[in-house]
Amino acid sequence: MLKKFVKNKKGFTLIELVIVVAILGVLALLVVPNVTNRVSEAKETVLEANIKVINNAIKLYYAIEGKYPRSDTLDNLLEDLDPEYLDADEIDSEVKNQINVFVDQNTGEVKVQPK
Repeated sequence: MLKKFVKNKKGFTLIELVIVVAILGVLALLVVPNVTNRVSEAKETVLEANIKVINNAIKLYYAIEGKYPRSDTLDNLLEDLDPEYLDADEIDSEVKNQINVFVDQNTGEVKVQPK
């Protein structure tokens, strides 16, 4: 009976398994840094897009109202722009923490820029 078991032995040797694990480890070392860089790039792209949307809403507000919205705080700015010019619910708290609002002293224009 023992001979039957040895003859029909199917499977991988320990060396084969170690080689496969080593190859997977090398692949992981190559792929993981690229993925983490892409995530941060995507967050920056989303932030830039949100800033453009807010700035366009400010320009639209100025074109219709003839004045710039309140800009003493970001919350006041978003409140003035909501809901007619901008859906403030789309601007999440993470984005709010990454942008600054300021008024151009020469033109009086309200601008939103990254911190």
